[in-house]
Amino acid sequence: MVITPLLVINAVTLPVGQIGIVYPTTTLSATGGIGSLSWSATGLPNGMSLSSAGVLVGMPTQHGSFSVQVAVTDSSATPRTITVALPLTINPAPLALSTTSLAPATIGTPYTQTIVATGGVAPYAWSATGLPADLTIDPATGIISGTPTAAGTSQVTVTVTDDAGQVKSAQFTIVVDQLDLTVSTQTLPGGQVGQAYNASIVVAGGVPPYSFTLTGDLPEGLILNPTTGAITGTPTKAQTSTFSVTIEDSTLLPQSAMAKAAVHSVTQSFSITVAAAPVVAAPTPVPTLGEWGVIALSSLLAMFGLARSRRRQG
Repeated sequence: MVITPLLVINAVTLPVGQIGIVYPTTTLSATGGIGSLSWSATGLPNGMSLSSAGVLVGMPTQHGSFSVQVAVTDSSATPRTITVALPLTINPAPLALSTTSLAPATIGTPYTQTIVATGGVAPYAWSATGLPADLTIDPATGIISGTPTAAGTSQVTVTVTDDAGQVKSAQFTIVVDQLDLTVSTQTLPGGQVGQAYNASIVVAGGVPPYSFTLTGDLPEGLILNPTTGAITGTPTKAQTSTFSVTIEDSTLLPQSAMAKAAVHSVTQSFSITVAAAPVVAAPTPVPTLGEWGVIALSSLLAMFGLARSRRRQG
């Protein structure tokens, strides 16, 4: 009587794998049985396989804890098969933030910046602390958006959590720049002697309130308001005056705290032409009542003299 050696799969602990990483080549072995052995497995994570020679290979694309059913069959006349369950753990890829910096923002300008995560298990959940005023982060997409209303530098901490519970945080700096100070008014209207004049120098950007400083002379009779930029008065002389106005804002933010060299002072040249008052013809005087009487008497006397002259001739 021939006793066939008992077929036994040798004990083995499968290495822990990771999504996206080539799994360590692992060769299973068995003792006993007759002839060559043939291996098979079910329940492996996606991306992995077991060869008929008992070699476990692949690059897993699925994370989790798996119970792999491994079977080995010998080549006896009546093949014998033995099956064991081997635990296998595949970890998700490490969660990471690939975004390394955030673009600067500008007051009053819509801002959008996306924080990008890699690895882990989607979907991700996002949060952030320290964002500039009026900026928020979308908890589902990691998009920071909004329209900032205050200049300054903010230290922002962004945290992402994946579906497997991995957590990753990173610190970023967001600089909110001020708008450049600009002068909207490029020309000023002309005036006329004796007529009230009112025009304004309009500015935008920067940090109000603004100050307006005159260099040169305005036409006689006009003045510049140093806080509003209004030029008012009544011109007294026909002339053309060329002058410049320097406008400064009230920024308190040091240049070193801004991402760009914001403009806080602008000088603009202007000219105002004052036309002479129109010449008005002197009115024809209207005779008074006494003057009308003299005129009437003179007319009567002339007529009387003419009548006497005609009688003499007749």
